[in-house]
Formats: sequence, C-alpha cells, structure tokens
Amino acid sequence: MKIAFFPCGEGGIAYYRCHNPMSALRARGHEVYHLPRFDTEEHKAEALTILDMADICFIVSPMSIKLSEFIRDWRAIENLENIEGKKNKKIKFVIDYDDNPFDLPPWNDKYLLWGREEVKFCGEWLWKNGMEKFAEGGMHEFDADKNDRMIMTNIPALINAIHSVLIL
Repeated sequence: MKIAFFPCGEGGIAYYRCHNPMSALRARGHEVYHLPRFDTEEHKAEALTILDMADICFIVSPMSIKLSEFIRDWRAIENLENIEGKKNKKIKFVIDYDDNPFDLPPWNDKYLLWGREEVKFCGEWLWKNGMEKFAEGGMHEFDADKNDRMIMTNIPALINAIHSVLIL
C-alpha cells in the first residue's frame, strides 16, 4: 500500500504522530511518502505528485486554511483529468487532531492560538484578550474571537474539502 503523511508542522506532534508510524509502515513493506509543508508552489506540486501515488493520506493537526484550499485544488485537477478521459483517483483521508480544538483546556500551550474564551483562575487571568505570551517561536497576542473565527472557518473548510474529494 502507498501511504502519504502530511503533518502540519515539524515539532513533536509531527514526529510522534507521523514519523514513528511512517517508520513502522516502512518496516512492514509499505511505500511511505512525507511532505511537511504546503506554503510554496514547489511544495504544492510535490504534494500533488504524492497524492497521485497514494492510496491513503494521513493529515496531522490540520489547522491551516491553506491545506483545505490545496485539497480543493487537487480535487479540481482530478476532475479536469477525469473530463479529459483519465481515470479518477480514489484516495482515503485520515485526519488526526492531537487536541480537541472545540474544547481545549486553558493550561494547554495551544490555548494561545486555539482558546476561544477568556479564562480567570483563582482570581488571576490565565487568558485575557490582548495578553501577550510566547508560543510558536515568538510573542503572540491572545484573541479569543479571532481564534474562534479561525477554528470555525478552518475545520469545516477542511472537512468540506475532504468530503468533496471522497464523493468524486
């Protein structure tokens, strides 16, 4: 079986949720492909090539709207090829979120980027709009409304993009 892994990031999550399973699958004789980024046209072209070869695709922690747009672009290319008489590729997608973005505990490091409410604990603000904290290599300002919009936009967009591929 040919298996593609698309982790959205290169930290510990990508390692444990992609690299370890990739190694185990390779050891069992499967062909395994890995693409860590989607942020350039070169990466998108490489991802299209990988998807054309894969039977199944694992997407890890996909909080990026770019990923859902990429999957929609891939579907459009597949439809075009189908119209031109080529066989349409069927691929299975598995999406893995390491945290529940709809119910993230406020002591999780990702709360800065995913938290959807201000949080006060024992009389002290853990998370207040405008509060700056260090994460993802730099200082970021907490904004519960912005985080909520991001989650409520990106997750459904990704699900719709995957669904549109599966119903081809």
